[in-house]
Amino acid sequence: MTGVIARREFHALLKSPFTWLIAAILQVFFAWYFLSTLEQYLAIQHQLALQDHAPGVTAFLAFRYLAPICALLLLICPLLTMRCLADEYRHHTFALLQSSPVPVHAIVLGKFIGVMGFVSLLLLLAILMPLSLLALTDVDLPLLGLSLLGLIITGAMCTAAGLFFSSLTKNTMIAAITSSTVLLLLWILGKGTYSDAGIQTAMTSLSTSTHLGTFFQGLLDTRDVLYFFILTTLFLSLTMIRISSFNRNGAPI
Repeated sequence: MTGVIARREFHALLKSPFTWLIAAILQVFFAWYFLSTLEQYLAIQHQLALQDHAPGVTAFLAFRYLAPICALLLLICPLLTMRCLADEYRHHTFALLQSSPVPVHAIVLGKFIGVMGFVSLLLLLAILMPLSLLALTDVDLPLLGLSLLGLIITGAMCTAAGLFFSSLTKNTMIAAITSSTVLLLLWILGKGTYSDAGIQTAMTSLSTSTHLGTFFQGLLDTRDVLYFFILTTLFLSLTMIRISSFNRNGAPI
């Protein structure tokens, strides 16, 4: 049943003109940003040649081109998930879905997997551009693989958060703005300066941006993977709790 809901959600995204508009804008941005970053690398290549352990083209692109895409996901994923449950509430189709013999976890996981399927396609488009350099030079495939992993688990966390906030309201824009705001706060937690060293350490540990750097450096730290897994699971669990309480609390506003 989870697979059926996932396919339904994925096909709904494919049929939406708004989704294709997002995909088109992202593709133009990826192409422009990739070429701009590659031009920067070529401009300073002679300087890098004089350095010990200078980054290659793959490492340069991973840090300058792929890593900033994570920040884009704070906006893109909420836009893709804002209709997932809010539209079901608004069009009164959720009552039919809930009355069917489908467990709550299947509904939530199905919608999550459906959106993540489309998000993964968008991220693959971003990765294909560095891969196109294989025809011209050596490319560090393990580094690109870890960078893609970093992008996907960030997308998973953002999608789970967007799904949760979509479950709280009938208004799609409120869902998108709220989830983007919360994700942005998680992102900048470690950027501030705190007087207490313990608070500084705690905020840095809770910050999303703190746990992303290793992926784009070609390193895999299980603590970073665990961080995104916990947050993704937390948001999905909160969504299940919200849906389970739907009958008791009434429709969202």
